[in-house]
Amino acid sequence: MNKIIDFAHDFKRFTWWLAGVDENIISSCTQGDQRKHSNLGIFVLLSFFISSFVFTYLGSITNPGSFFNIFIGLLAGFFIASIERMSMINLRWQGSWKATLILIIPRIFITLFLGLIVGEAVCLNVFSPEIHRQLALDKGKALSEITNSTSSAFGEIERLELQNQELFQQIKDKESERDKLYKSFIGEAEGWSGTMKFGTGPVYQQKKTQYDEISSELQDLRFANQQVIDANNKRITTLKKERDENIEQSEKSLPKYAGLLMNIEALEKYSSSNLSLFFWRMMIILFFIALDSAPVLMKTFSLSSKQDSYEAKLEKQRKSITEEAAKSYKTDQEINDATEQIRKDKSVLLANSVYDQARIMEEDLVKKQLDTWYKQQLMSISKQPINFNTPPSKN
Repeated sequence: MNKIIDFAHDFKRFTWWLAGVDENIISSCTQGDQRKHSNLGIFVLLSFFISSFVFTYLGSITNPGSFFNIFIGLLAGFFIASIERMSMINLRWQGSWKATLILIIPRIFITLFLGLIVGEAVCLNVFSPEIHRQLALDKGKALSEITNSTSSAFGEIERLELQNQELFQQIKDKESERDKLYKSFIGEAEGWSGTMKFGTGPVYQQKKTQYDEISSELQDLRFANQQVIDANNKRITTLKKERDENIEQSEKSLPKYAGLLMNIEALEKYSSSNLSLFFWRMMIILFFIALDSAPVLMKTFSLSSKQDSYEAKLEKQRKSITEEAAKSYKTDQEINDATEQIRKDKSVLLANSVYDQARIMEEDLVKKQLDTWYKQQLMSISKQPINFNTPPSKN
């Protein structure tokens, strides 16, 4: 339980730091001011997490599968959170609402910019199936355009195919004419057409001669046309191979992965044709703009010239320090005189300190000399012999 309480207290201090407040001052404020600045710090922390996720996702679109995207996302999140925190620190009551609102105008523009980027990135993630569908359609159109442009560049193929069709049609027409003459002279011989006389008379001979001529022409036509058709087919095969290679090279030139700009364009195309998607896209962007602007607006409209809050306490501290400085040193000359006096006092204190140090060292030296002389005397006395003989008595 104590760990949970300690963690909550540390987290509250951390949110105060994110909100750009002094812990010593905010601790003496009301509970309402403390909760307000804690909420501001939570908003800054939330902007860090959202921005990190968004820019990591944007990096994964451009360069999928790279761990460098995480680093870019964390760096962008830290940068945006730092902007949020600096805006919280520098936002102070300027004496009037007009001056205060002018101060937050640049921050509002930053809010709109960041909210638009974050909202657009979230839309790219939320509507990714629709985007992939539009990208597939765009890729199909691109492939169709490549095929059509390449085919137009190889128009000789179509011309040769039409020529082959014409040559085949000539053979078919000649075959139809031959078959018609065949039925004619056979009917003449059998007596069911022409003169209606059975037998091979002069009319039959005439029709038989025409049939033989057409059959000979058909054989010559087949031989001549087949040579042209074979040559055309070889040329068509070569041109089709070249065309397919060009199409394959053009398809390889298409990007394997759709980049960020292609995803945004696909979302624009799909939302322009789908009113529902356009509506939800605008709602998501506006939501993140509002979420990013909430801290600065909440702090701005909670400022007041009469409110005894964190900003008021800071202002009181500034005024008190300024007044004390003004009372102590009213002019530059007094400041210079006071500085000179402090220097002199320090010089006197230093001289006295040096004198005391020298006196102490001299006393120590004298004491050490006396100790040395005393020890020498004792040693000299101990070295003299002691005479125990008593002098003789005169009696």
